[in-house]
Amino acid sequence: MLQISIVICTYNPDETMFERVLTAIESLKNPADCLLEYILVDNNSTNELIEFGCVKRFLALPNARYELEVRQGHAYARMQGIEKAKAPWVVFFDDDNEPESNYLLELWPLTAQYPNVGVWGPGKVEVEFLGEVSPWLLYNKGEFQQKNIGLRQFGCVKDWIACYPPGTGFAVRKLILDSYLNKAKAGIYSDSGRTGKATASAEDVQIIFEGVTLGLAAGVEPKMALRHLIVARKANLNYIKRLRFGMSSSFAKAYCECFPEDANVIKVLRFSELITLVWSAMYVSLYKRKSLKYFNFEMATVAGKAAGRYIKCKIAFPLWLRWWLFTLNLN
Repeated sequence: MLQISIVICTYNPDETMFERVLTAIESLKNPADCLLEYILVDNNSTNELIEFGCVKRFLALPNARYELEVRQGHAYARMQGIEKAKAPWVVFFDDDNEPESNYLLELWPLTAQYPNVGVWGPGKVEVEFLGEVSPWLLYNKGEFQQKNIGLRQFGCVKDWIACYPPGTGFAVRKLILDSYLNKAKAGIYSDSGRTGKATASAEDVQIIFEGVTLGLAAGVEPKMALRHLIVARKANLNYIKRLRFGMSSSFAKAYCECFPEDANVIKVLRFSELITLVWSAMYVSLYKRKSLKYFNFEMATVAGKAAGRYIKCKIAFPLWLRWWLFTLNLN
């Protein structure tokens, strides 16, 4: 009987990077008596993915198969993987996630030890840039999810808290994913994930929150570790700014789809709330960090929070917000 399904979602991956990712997944140490399956979901890549040597080798593994998802969007690729996965736990890797060989060995005991936890993510994420990047980024890898959490921690609250893992390498109970998939198919959850140049993404958030609605916690394990491989073309300041905006602008709608009982109290930001957010961004970036670059990122986050409330309320952006997005090069 299958115990873990490993789902790899990809779209037009860098072949050298993908070789590393698939090699690392092939090299994962298998917990005793734990049967695995591997599902490679191609989100309608325009390159000849199926012809990559590393892909052919990977698909030769026992219980490995290829699935094509023609609907563009990371959430659709995830849903394809969820639908095909048969094990009670599903581990998701993107095409830039290189897990340590003991990843599953550290995960598997937790699944029995903590039946109240439905999602586990890596407590250690090391960012590695592939290619030459700005020296500033070498000291700000947190923009690409780098972290080193020393304590196992988890929670179950209706808010995004520090111990909730992003989708990078997270492992999820299948019962959560099935519930999420049913709601996505019913149109209750509408986020399609990142697609093309669009950086809005909230399917990871909704999977975590779906677990919360079922009374299951989410957390991180320090001994679960991976490398987040970032190609140089993504390691630029404009991409980070758009990434920040995309994530913050998609949150309010995603949250209210998960917790509709709170939808009436999440409204367009008042002027005083907006000023408080701007002031906080200035204090953190200009006063404490003394970084104009970081201020630009913080302002993209604030603009995203403001835009997200209009998106959630289905109200067209006012002129001042459209002007703000234009000045930040986010329109």
